[in-house]
Amino acid sequence: MPEQAIDDPVRSRTGAIAWSLFLFALALACTVALGAWTGLTGDDVLQTLITAPLWMVAAITGLTVLQIWCSAWKWRRVLEMTGSSQQRVPSSFYYGCTALAAFLSHFLTVYLASIIVRGWAVKRWYGLAASQGAGTSLFEQVFDVIVLVVMAVPALIVWSLGGTLAQWSAVTIAALLAGVLSLRFIDPAVRVVAVLERFAPRLRKLVELFQRSAAAGLLSQRFMLEIYAISVLRYFTILARIPLLIIAFGLPLAMSDAIPGFTIVQATQLAALTPGQLGIREWTWSGVLALRGYDLQVAARFAIDLRIVGMLAMTLAALPAFGLLRRRRQP
Repeated sequence: MPEQAIDDPVRSRTGAIAWSLFLFALALACTVALGAWTGLTGDDVLQTLITAPLWMVAAITGLTVLQIWCSAWKWRRVLEMTGSSQQRVPSSFYYGCTALAAFLSHFLTVYLASIIVRGWAVKRWYGLAASQGAGTSLFEQVFDVIVLVVMAVPALIVWSLGGTLAQWSAVTIAALLAGVLSLRFIDPAVRVVAVLERFAPRLRKLVELFQRSAAAGLLSQRFMLEIYAISVLRYFTILARIPLLIIAFGLPLAMSDAIPGFTIVQATQLAALTPGQLGIREWTWSGVLALRGYDLQVAARFAIDLRIVGMLAMTLAALPAFGLLRRRRQP
């Protein structure tokens, strides 16, 4: 019997999942090491769950639901534009798929979780190739990347100049407007990448994705502005958790440090090295706050508390998604 091809999709997917689980275990070890180094114990983690105010858990869960809904909304709009969404599918289906992918992204890399769940959903509901779900998912996440970059710039500028939270807010508004203008350069950038593809064949899939996107009208200024606006809304639903956590636990952190700091920490999502940026986000938070003059233990406690509460909220928000396992493909 001939050996299985190296590029066999089943084998490749299994290998990717195994690698993600390995990264999760490694990242979890790094997070535990951070807690141990700063003197945090398992009892401290348990105390966080016990003492978490119900109003805060409810508020952050609500924000998490809104975050998932924003991603689901973007994905649905992309499917509609590409002509994939020919059937009347309830919004709950898109929410459920996105919630399940978001939940799994804490154990698998975010892109792999999205590809597996959304690829499965498109195939199961629409009868289309799983690559259709993966491609549309990748397209809408491109705008999340744009927002990550746009939001990180103001914090770097204001902090380097010793500015205030009000100044950060003003620069952030200017940066978001600049992000709108940057959408005009996407189409020329696609043409540049198409030229570079001749010298770097690995860019071929990316070029094909954007060529299909252009043909479907996804690169029209109006549509890109719509998806960009939803991505901005999604970003602020995540950002809003920071002051809620600080107020609920009475942490000695200034909003003028924590809020801009979040925009820098969130930018680590660009690398997407570990599932949910586990370990990377906690160590980055600790480093950023330590550079702002905070005690390392306080910084680490805040980062780990944010992880714990975020996981709890994500689990609650994703519970309805498991009903998808009983949904059958429509004729």
